[in-house]
Amino acid sequence: MVAKLLTLVFLIIPTFIQAQWVWKSPYPQGNNIHQIFTENNNTLFGTGDYGTIISSTNSGTDWNVSNKIFNITNSLSNYIKIDEQIFLLVSDNGVILKSTNAGINWITFSEISVLNNQTVSGVNFPSEDTGYVITTNGKVVKTINKGIVWEEIFSDSQANFNSVIFLNNNTGFVSAGENFFSAPNLYKTTNGGVDWEVLTVGNFNILYL
Repeated sequence: MVAKLLTLVFLIIPTFIQAQWVWKSPYPQGNNIHQIFTENNNTLFGTGDYGTIISSTNSGTDWNVSNKIFNITNSLSNYIKIDEQIFLLVSDNGVILKSTNAGINWITFSEISVLNNQTVSGVNFPSEDTGYVITTNGKVVKTINKGIVWEEIFSDSQANFNSVIFLNNNTGFVSAGENFFSAPNLYKTTNGGVDWEVLTVGNFNILYL
């Protein structure tokens, strides 16, 4: 009898070891989701904290969930659409993920090493090749080859950059929220980030573009 019980225990243990944990409540998972995107009538995907990506191909009835994707533990909060199929996600610490099938599957694409562990606060691609990334510590970096290589083009250590928008490859604006040193300002360039003009904003609230 004892031998039979031991045999039963050893048969049960591997079943528990191999079992995977899944979110039951809240559904489909419990990490904060920052953005939800829809690319057609059926396909949705969202991004959030701890490297979380959720996707659905049936209008949200069922979800595929990936947490800490590619061992990313920062937030995935910056999304760029290059064309109808190619999307980029930039994590808060500058790791770039790429999808070539409209957000269904992702691969590790590149890393913005020049950020030096600063936190990404905004991303903007005015064209397929040219993109800009800003950080909360006042840094602007730029790519001209679809995000493969990045270089720092501007830095203001007393600024707290929080949003960026470019009208074309050359003309763009970066907003700086109020910090210990100064009130909010608006930074403008007309030559692709070579030179910047500081435009003082007449209020003391955080400025977003």
